[in-house]
Amino acid sequence: LVTVATQIMSRRSERDDISHIEILKASLSASVQNAAGPIGLALQHVILGKRKSSSALAAFGVCVSISNLGTTVFQFLVDGSTSQVGSLVAKHLDETDEGKKKKLLGKHCKKSLVVSILAGASAGALLLVSGNSLFSTLGETDRMDIGRGYYAWRCLSMPFKTSSNAAVGIIGGYGHVHVVSVMNSVVAFLQVLMVCVVLHASSSSEGKGEKEALDALGLAYFVVVMFHAVLGWAIVYFSRPKKIGLERTMRRRRIEMRRRREAAEEEEEEEESKKYFVDALNMFGRSILLQLSFFVAMIVASRKLPVAGLAAHHLTAQLWLVCSYIVDGFATIGTIYGSRLYSIKSIKKLRSLTVRLLSYGVSLGFFFCAIFLAFGTAARKLFVGDELTNYYLGKTWMLVTFAQPVNAVVFVLDGLMYATKSFAFAREVMVAGVGVVFLPTVLSATLINDGNSNSGAKVIARVWTAKLALNVWRMLFLSGRVFFWILKEEDRSDEEEEEEEEDESEGETSGSGSDGENTEESLLESDMDDDAPLLSL
Repeated sequence: LVTVATQIMSRRSERDDISHIEILKASLSASVQNAAGPIGLALQHVILGKRKSSSALAAFGVCVSISNLGTTVFQFLVDGSTSQVGSLVAKHLDETDEGKKKKLLGKHCKKSLVVSILAGASAGALLLVSGNSLFSTLGETDRMDIGRGYYAWRCLSMPFKTSSNAAVGIIGGYGHVHVVSVMNSVVAFLQVLMVCVVLHASSSSEGKGEKEALDALGLAYFVVVMFHAVLGWAIVYFSRPKKIGLERTMRRRRIEMRRRREAAEEEEEEEESKKYFVDALNMFGRSILLQLSFFVAMIVASRKLPVAGLAAHHLTAQLWLVCSYIVDGFATIGTIYGSRLYSIKSIKKLRSLTVRLLSYGVSLGFFFCAIFLAFGTAARKLFVGDELTNYYLGKTWMLVTFAQPVNAVVFVLDGLMYATKSFAFAREVMVAGVGVVFLPTVLSATLINDGNSNSGAKVIARVWTAKLALNVWRMLFLSGRVFFWILKEEDRSDEEEEEEEEDESEGETSGSGSDGENTEESLLESDMDDDAPLLSL
């Protein structure tokens, strides 16, 4: 019903090249692309919880959460590369010199590869060296010792993980969403398969405990991540940008963009490099605050909850992320399509794309909400067999359930932030949200008296209430940015585009030759300045 209503509100014009079917097909692939890894990780938690103790599950979750600080903080390597490559493809789509086009894209690919490897190596080394300090912040370190070997392997794999993330971003910017979804699904399947094989081998071998099993899981993870990186960059090397149905929209501005590039090509490349690193810093700040919110929540949970409660906390995090990453498929399409539309200032189509993606995302969010409400009890029994862990998981279930529509809106709006390169705004919203909303709420959980019988239930509920409050904050401010700033401010460009179309049609009917050339020049003069700064605070 939402889709039909959206189609009525945003009826396609003759020149609208993006259909509902195209968006939904691409969004489905993007959802698989984003959700394959989290779903695979959630299955690993389930399998480990069924085959091993709550202590092994808690140690596994802690190692994953800490090591993710070194990889997900560099999320710009995915979203930033997708946005940058999408803009480059849109601007150079008309380039007749294939060698020159390949060189322009190749420069960005090489830059992304070098930055991703250096970032991953630095983060992995830092986390490996500071491992003892990080584990000591969690309180009882003895119960985490069985995961030290697994943690070391995850740290060593970080250069491969960040480089594979960069490759995924570039392939997405090329428009090959289906290729990325298949690749990520294969990698997720291999990780789950390796967990099953290792746990089966450890259970059938005498003398092998949980520590040895987690060490073997770490080695298997390293091998699979290395395969992912090599495969991703091989696809980048052999693939070319794909047309996604926006080519007619881009036609009017191609001549102007080509002339400007030829006039100041070196200056443009230097400016693009500066903007890339500035955007990277903004997104690094935003991503590290987001990951620190998970890390601080884990610290509070580990200090205030028993092992079963900590295991339930990690299961809650996986449920939160799995559903969010499925909805994030719409955000990925928003970044890929939106970056191309925004780079040529096609705001009318960007507005239509925004409404459609939000309607799809919210519909899926309410669908997950209904599923969680209907099958909550059965799902909790499926995830874990321990009764105490199931008890704590039940205390967060309703929060995760009603957070799904909110998370859906936040993720879709995040994709539009990346498409419009509003990286500084996204960072400042996160800074304010963490300081004003999240930290006061989550730290209030430390004031709960441990002597009460239900203190653990109150703590884990307070922790995830803080995460929900942070996402509500982000939803409000990002919605205001999109609907009351970006789309409203650019409404005037629609009138200018209509005037350009009228001038173009008059020029075509009045004559050819010099008249046609004069019409072309008038279009160039009346067009918007492509060098104008993008949206800032």
